[in-house]
Amino acid sequence: MLALLTATLSSPVDEPVDRDSGVLTLAFALARGLRRHNREAAAKSCDRAETDVSREG
Repeated sequence: MLALLTATLSSPVDEPVDRDSGVLTLAFALARGLRRHNREAAAKSCDRAETDVSREG
């Protein structure tokens, strides 16, 4: 039965070379996470600097 099915099926489709294998998706997700983390860290640092200045004055 399997031989009959495989004989009637067409050949596998060739996939393009530039197909995303998930590595690019992972890399962009990590870069986006790092950028978001850096943005939040900078905002916290600015908030702390503002509170320190307001305490001195």
